[in-house]
Amino acid sequence: MDNNSSNKNNSNKPNNKVNMPKFNLNWMYMIIALMLLGLWWGSDSKGAGSKAVTYSEFQDYVKKGYVSKVLGYEDKSIEAFLKPTAVGAVFGADSTKVGRNPVITSRTPSTDKLEEFLQAEKEAGHFDGSSDYPPKSDIFPAILIQVLPLVLLVALWIFFMRRMSGGGSGGPGGVFNVGKSKAQLFEKG
Repeated sequence: MDNNSSNKNNSNKPNNKVNMPKFNLNWMYMIIALMLLGLWWGSDSKGAGSKAVTYSEFQDYVKKGYVSKVLGYEDKSIEAFLKPTAVGAVFGADSTKVGRNPVITSRTPSTDKLEEFLQAEKEAGHFDGSSDYPPKSDIFPAILIQVLPLVLLVALWIFFMRRMSGGGSGGPGGVFNVGKSKAQLFEKG
């Protein structure tokens, strides 16, 4: 009898559970996606292997034979690609962090003076590389090429996660509803 009275007391107690919101995995997916996006943009080899120098330092590097290729742009900026043997001399302690194509950047007084300087260094035997003057490329296609594959992967991931949870347009059950019979039992009568 004591057992029945204790059961009645337990059933009369109010439910003291706090209704916490359900943990949503979409936040975790977004955090992971943002981390991957940060790693993608942070691993650009040109950013790590690039060093801004003055024009006189650029001239010294060319005279020492460290430069293999020079690109001059319309806005008087130049990019000089270094030879692999010269990376340690130019970057010093940061030479281990440099990517495959180490670059030094500078500004030239004019493209004519840059061409005269490079021609004089070729004749002196200090510069055996090539020089080119391409137009400066637009940044939008470069960003689109880098970001578009990642956006497509994230969109595909979200699509499959919604399908598996039953919230997508695939109807109830989502992808786990494959092969299930939809037959119904009708009673006579």
